[in-house]
Amino acid sequence: MLWRSIKATPARRRAVGPHSFVSRTVKVVGWNWLKIGRFTVVCDDTWFNANHAHPSIFVGNHCYIGLRNFFTSGARIALGDFTLTAPNCCFLGAHHSYSDPWVPQAAAPVTSSGVIETGVNCAFGAGAIILADSKIGHGSMIGAGSVVRGIIPPFSVVVGNPGRVIKRLDFVRREWIRASEFRPELEVNLPDEESYRKVLETKFPRMRSFPGNTSRSYGNT
Repeated sequence: MLWRSIKATPARRRAVGPHSFVSRTVKVVGWNWLKIGRFTVVCDDTWFNANHAHPSIFVGNHCYIGLRNFFTSGARIALGDFTLTAPNCCFLGAHHSYSDPWVPQAAAPVTSSGVIETGVNCAFGAGAIILADSKIGHGSMIGAGSVVRGIIPPFSVVVGNPGRVIKRLDFVRREWIRASEFRPELEVNLPDEESYRKVLETKFPRMRSFPGNTSRSYGNT
């Protein structure tokens, strides 16, 4: 990877938080509608497509966005703190309307209602696809090549197309167990998202996932 940050402009400085890094090869359509948190890395050839004239793509603090990720927003895409994505992940919050067959797809309006939200410390394997109207609970792992739409509970492992939950985390035993063995009463042992975030940030207050001696941070350091 070529660790060189994007050229600073006022709009880009407003979009990118302190001590974060965005590769020069990242493509952004709609800098005014993008917000990237602090201590976050966005790798080469990622594309943020903010389709509508309002803040619609939010990347949290301490995130690592892998190579060639693609984001296209409907109403909102919001990634929680400590998100990790592998190469070629797609977050598809919008699509072209196909209601009128006399309008070419390239000219068709883009939908504006889709929402994607991911909780704190979620990980996405290579080529994972997250569709509009999805909410992924904190601490969840989405397997490589999985296609997800809908609600995923916290601390889940998801695989397949369509994505299905195959494991949940038993916090008492500190073990991932089969989803079929996860009893409803085990839910009470799971930390809520804000408590979970605070513990992670206390343990990793200045996490940065790129080599400091070969790059420079971008944002308001």
